[in-house]
Amino acid sequence: MWKEKTYMEVSDRFYVGRTSKVGQTSITNMLAPRCSRPNVSIGEVIDAKNRNSDVRVIAFIRNPLDRLQSAFSYFSGNGQWTVDRLHVNTWESFIDNCALVGQDHHWAPQHLLHEHQGNLVPTEWYHFDDFEEVSRSILGVEPQHRNPSKRRICVDTTYREEELRDFFSVDWDIYENLAI
Repeated sequence: MWKEKTYMEVSDRFYVGRTSKVGQTSITNMLAPRCSRPNVSIGEVIDAKNRNSDVRVIAFIRNPLDRLQSAFSYFSGNGQWTVDRLHVNTWESFIDNCALVGQDHHWAPQHLLHEHQGNLVPTEWYHFDDFEEVSRSILGVEPQHRNPSKRRICVDTTYREEELRDFFSVDWDIYENLAI
């Protein structure tokens, strides 16, 4: 399951959530040398929060459409398309057969990866666009962008835009309501 090892324990009261297509590889590479435990389940983070009310849990959130474009570009551009059985070779077929179904951690709604029994686990959310600043000021490490996906394909993001906004509404709410 997607949530099994989503978090990194930086200290006994500080956890960092990781999300596919939201700097997951970069966060892992930057923090692994500093972590007391690099692979922590969502259940373990919940237990820590239940034991201590001042546990800090941060996660990044990316513009949902930008994340979808990154996933589509990554899989189609790197020849690693994992859903060939669905004949997904266009943006439209990706939206129809993958994105609006949400069955893969690369494009499922981000909040679902950080949710437990209907509650969001992170105590703080940051825009992925602020990754470098947060890396320095909060995580105390120099940002390293590892494994960045190159945008190889231009797509018309207006295709089923209203349905995408609805399907990813919780992610949009988190993303748009963060102080910029």
